[in-house]
Amino acid sequence: MALFQSNSYFQSIYDQYLHIINSYQLMLNDQVIKNVVDAMKNADLIYIIGIGNSGFVAMDFANRLFRFGFKCFALNDESFIKMHASVAKSNDLFILISASGETPIIVETLKVLHNSGIHNLLISNYSISSASKYAQHTILFPSKYAQQSNFFISDLIAPTLLLDIIIAYLLSDASTQYLKTYQKTLDLVEYYEPSSDQEEH
Repeated sequence: MALFQSNSYFQSIYDQYLHIINSYQLMLNDQVIKNVVDAMKNADLIYIIGIGNSGFVAMDFANRLFRFGFKCFALNDESFIKMHASVAKSNDLFILISASGETPIIVETLKVLHNSGIHNLLISNYSISSASKYAQHTILFPSKYAQQSNFFISDLIAPTLLLDIIIAYLLSDASTQYLKTYQKTLDLVEYYEPSSDQEEH
C-alpha cells in the first residue's frame, strides 16, 4: 500500500480505468443492447469471433455464456470462421469483435452474413468502418488510446467490461433459467475439485 501512496502509478492506472468506465455512459445504446440480448436468447447457436487479442475476449465470453446454458462457439481461426459463416442457419447469431472494424476476415464474414440475412453484431471502437457497413447492430467500446498516457493498458479491459454489461442485461429479467444452469456448472466444478487429502497423494 505504501508503494501506491509514494508514487503516481496506481493513480494513473486508476484514472484510465475510470475514464473507460465513464466513457460507456456516453457510448452505450440501451435499446441496441436489449435487442442483442433478445437475439441471444432466441438464437439456436451463437458464434463469437475475434482475431488476436479479440480472440481471447471471444473465448472468455463464449465460456461464460456456455455456463448459463447457451450453445455457443468461440472462433479465432480464419478457415473455421469462413466455414461456419458459409453454413450458418437463419436462427444463428454471430458476434464479431474488431477494435478497428477493419480486420479483413471480420469484414469478409460480415459481408457473407449480411448477404445471407444472418443475425449479427459487431463490437468495435468505431461506428463507421468497413465492417460496420455490413453489421446488423454495432456496439461501441472506448479505445484505450482515447486518453493520452505513458502507461500500458491492456486491450482486453474495455471489451471485457462491455461483455460484463451485456451479461448484466441478460440476467436483468431475474430469470431463474440461466442462474440455475450456472449453479449446476458451479456445483460440478466444485464436486470435481480435489480435496486437500487427494492433493497430498
